[in-house]
Amino acid sequence: MGCCSSRHLDHKSCDELIHNSENYLGLFKCKSIDIDRITHRNSYNLQMSQIQFELSCRNLGINYKDPIISDFFMQIYNQNEYSYSVREFTLLGIFLGIGTKEEKIQLLFQNYDIDASKTLAYEEIQTMLKDICRISFQYLPSLALRLCTSEERPSIEKYKLQLRRFRNSTIKVYLEIIFEDVGNEITMDEFKKLFEKPIIGNLINASSLRMYSKNLYAAVRNQVEAVKAIIANPELIDKEMMDKLESTKLKRKMTKTELG
Repeated sequence: MGCCSSRHLDHKSCDELIHNSENYLGLFKCKSIDIDRITHRNSYNLQMSQIQFELSCRNLGINYKDPIISDFFMQIYNQNEYSYSVREFTLLGIFLGIGTKEEKIQLLFQNYDIDASKTLAYEEIQTMLKDICRISFQYLPSLALRLCTSEERPSIEKYKLQLRRFRNSTIKVYLEIIFEDVGNEITMDEFKKLFEKPIIGNLINASSLRMYSKNLYAAVRNQVEAVKAIIANPELIDKEMMDKLESTKLKRKMTKTELG
């Protein structure tokens, strides 16, 4: 009786497999701006019927009859409304299509400016981040699982589960960064300026976002483990560190006294 062996892959190798599998969809041959234009033209209220979806795919040269591609796009299909999400399709175009950084930033902003106010409110940014993480952490890894070998599957499944755990923390971190220096709304110019920060640039690159989130989670976990270790073993704190902690406490106490 034979047995099936598996090959352990690290996060970087898993992400390379996910990234390579994205080419199977064929979106890399399309311009991001064309994907946006065609899907919006063949839609109503940001939703595409089955006929509109198939027409969009034909216009873009996507083989929607391929079982793997068809199953992939079912992830953006709303069973209750019998329609495909234009915004999620456009996000795929931003991630995988051809276009300049400036074009992709503008498309991203416009697709979530629901009320055409030329600003994005906190709730709109939150919706954007949820969609971005859903595609990056769930949809694209699921595609890789369809295309990988049986040896690679266990590692990718494990990585996908880990990405799911990163999701909420990633959204929270990005919300804090985006609204750090602005009010409850952000303009197009402010949004574009944010992308000067490499960390914000991850929002238009699914692979970079996955790797950043993994590193973020690891950093937080290491800090938590360090605190737990110190609580369990206070002798790990050397005298110099204790002196610094006591000095900090004294300064805070003096400040409170001065403030009354």
